[in-house]
Amino acid sequence: MIAKRINVYGMNCEHCAKSVDRALSSLKGISSVVVSLEGKFADVTYDENFVGIPEIKKAVSDAGYRTD
Repeated sequence: MIAKRINVYGMNCEHCAKSVDRALSSLKGISSVVVSLEGKFADVTYDENFVGIPEIKKAVSDAGYRTD
């Protein structure tokens, strides 16, 4: 398992944070997600055999938010 912090831009309410959480949690290989609205990030723990950073960032983007 790999733990990574992803900066997430464009979140401005709890609904936004929950949308990012749902998008990331739905990916195969994600074992945990903690989204911080105040810190503008998502801490993700994942199995690199199933998912990688490009797919994680795409899920955030598809939910309507930006990453760096």
